[in-house]
Amino acid sequence: MGEVVRPEDEANLHRVHPNLRDLPTMVWADYVHPRTATAFRNADVQYVDKAGNASVHFGAVYIDVQGKPRPDSVSKGSRVTGGLFAAKKAQVIFALLAWPELVHRSMREIAEAAGVSPALVHDTLALMRISGYDDHEGNLQASKLLDHWAAAYATTLGPQLEIQRYVGDIASLEDISLSGQILVGGETAVPDLLKPTTGTLYVAAFDHAIAVRRRWRTDGDWNIFVRRKFWREPQGLGSPAYVGNRVPWPLVYADLLSSGDPRLREVAEQLKSEHVETS
Repeated sequence: MGEVVRPEDEANLHRVHPNLRDLPTMVWADYVHPRTATAFRNADVQYVDKAGNASVHFGAVYIDVQGKPRPDSVSKGSRVTGGLFAAKKAQVIFALLAWPELVHRSMREIAEAAGVSPALVHDTLALMRISGYDDHEGNLQASKLLDHWAAAYATTLGPQLEIQRYVGDIASLEDISLSGQILVGGETAVPDLLKPTTGTLYVAAFDHAIAVRRRWRTDGDWNIFVRRKFWREPQGLGSPAYVGNRVPWPLVYADLLSSGDPRLREVAEQLKSEHVETS
C-alpha cells in the first residue's frame, strides 16, 4: 500500500477490491504514522508495518504494538498535504456530511459553510473522489466517509478546535445555550439517549466570564470542554443538520466516538442509524 499510509487508503482497498467490503480489513505498510494508527483502530481497521507496529485481532487473540519509530529506510513519501482527514479538509467533509445537498452546490458555498477557502474545497473533493468516497456522480458514500472522518477527528480536527477545559457542575449547562450563541455537542446533545457526565460546548467566541460566574475551575478532572464553532449554516437547504441548540449531528457522533467509552459508542451508532443509510 505504499510506504506511508493514511486513513483514506483503506477506502482504496475496497474500491479496487469490492469483494472485500464485508470482510475484516488488514493494511500492510512500511510505516503507519501514530495518528493514522489511532484512526485505523477507531475504524476497526487492522494493520501491521515494517517497524513492528501492529493492531491485529482474531478470535480470542489481540495484538497491539505502538510507538515503534519510522525505520530510517522508509521515506516520508510524497503525500498530499495533510491527507484527506487533516484539520482543514476535515472541516469540508464535516460540512458535506452535515448538509449532503452541499455536494451539488458551488465550491464557494461549500467553502463558506466549512470555514475554509474554495481552493481547499477543490483539493478535498478531488481527494475524496480518488479515495472512493463518492460514486463519481457527486453522491457521497456517507457511511464509510463518516466512520473514517470521525475516527480521525480525535487526533486531527478535534484538538485544533479546543478553547478551554473546565471542571464544573454539568447541571449548570442546562440553560447556557438559551441565547443561541452557544451550541452543545457530545453527551450534552443527546440527553434523551443517556445521562450526560461531560459537557461539550461550541462557540464562535467564548466569554470566560461565563466560567467565572458558574464557578468552573481549570484544575482537576475536566468534564466541560469549550470548542470553536468553525462552520456557518448554509442557507436554502431543505434538511436542517441539527435541532435547536445542538451542533450538527456528525459532530455529536465524532464527539461520542472520540471518548473511547463503549457506552457512548453504542449511542453514537444509534445516532448514525437515524441519519445514514448503511446498506
